Amino acid sequence: MGEIKDYLNMNLYEILNISTNATDVEIKAAFRLLVRQYHPDVNPNYEEKFKEIKNAYDILSDSQKKLKYDKLNGYNEINQKSATTSSINNEDIKVKAQAKKAYSENENKHKTFDSLFKDILNNLKPKNKVNGTNIELNVKISSQEAIIGTSRIVNVLHTNICPKCNGKKFVNEAKCSYCNGLGEIKKHKKINIKIPSNVKTGSKIRIVNEGNQGLNGGQNGDLYLNIEVNESNPNNFKIINNDVYTKAIIEPYQAVLGDEVCIENFKGEKIKLKIPQNTKSGQKFKIANEGLIAKKNQNSSDLIVEIIIDIKSQISSEEIELYKKIKELKSKD
Repeated sequence: MGEIKDYLNMNLYEILNISTNATDVEIKAAFRLLVRQYHPDVNPNYEEKFKEIKNAYDILSDSQKKLKYDKLNGYNEINQKSATTSSINNEDIKVKAQAKKAYSENENKHKTFDSLFKDILNNLKPKNKVNGTNIELNVKISSQEAIIGTSRIVNVLHTNICPKCNGKKFVNEAKCSYCNGLGEIKKHKKINIKIPSNVKTGSKIRIVNEGNQGLNGGQNGDLYLNIEVNESNPNNFKIINNDVYTKAIIEPYQAVLGDEVCIENFKGEKIKLKIPQNTKSGQKFKIANEGLIAKKNQNSSDLIVEIIIDIKSQISSEEIELYKKIKELKSKD
């Protein structure tokens, strides 16, 4: 690296494309921009140009070297050519005092040329792709839903890399304001998930690319739903050879006279069943295509309804009298 006297006839400010009264921040910003443009790793044809830029920054970023360079080249005089000799001297003293104060205040934060240069080189290098992580959620469904299939709207909490600081938590040595220095952003997303038929407890459903976001072009993670089947069965459905079995409770008069009752199929829909006269307890009736949902190239199964004749626990006196008459009639027979 050359001495200041080697650059007496060179305008270092022009090399960095800045004015003679540029601040430290402006000098650093200009240098970063030129490094990205003329660094040999990016543009090998400008090696000598890059050396000039590097040496210019080395002098102008050092407060003592910059004051000496400005004084030897008369830049203080150019900037203040209308002032008196006394004011020039006073201003020179003031500049030195300000430079000394700035150096003291930023001593712990100031980056050396090597560290700044290293940061810029790191930004020039291609960043490794990082795939996003998977997310797992537990989903509970009923035994009926497990057999016929269903859907759920799940609320997924994604944890993504902060787009402003790229997960580094700081921007220009200050805590990132976008993520509040956490390096990541959490967002909720509602997703409508279709759960296929015939799933069991422990089954996993994979939704591609709905996990956490990848970094630097990396692939997103996946979302996995862990299925838990609630084995409780309020309607006492049973599955035998793909047919669905259930029970219908009727009263004696319905069994004798016949009636039409409303029952619920496996899909939770209300359907009507016609009870013929003289139906016996335990008798079974088949309702076609009201069982399980048909699979591909298969017909829907049937719903088998077993009749249970039940006598109410509380019977009115009028009903008792009617039963007595029926008994009398039966005894005569």
